[in-house]
Amino acid sequence: MVSLAFRFSRVKTPKERAHVDLETHYTKEYLDEKFESCTRRAIPYRVEYVKNISSSGMQSSCGFD
Repeated sequence: MVSLAFRFSRVKTPKERAHVDLETHYTKEYLDEKFESCTRRAIPYRVEYVKNISSSGMQSSCGFD
């Protein structure tokens, strides 16, 4: 749990946040599977996920705590 908190505390951009989110919730094997024309790992970057993080802002330090 400490390792996870450390990783999230170092995140500075929405793309970095998406990367940590994916690795937190899914296995490497799942993320590396092909889905349509790309891997599952690439999907959040192609759809609204990263854009939504950008528009809503990163989690505040108070929220993180």
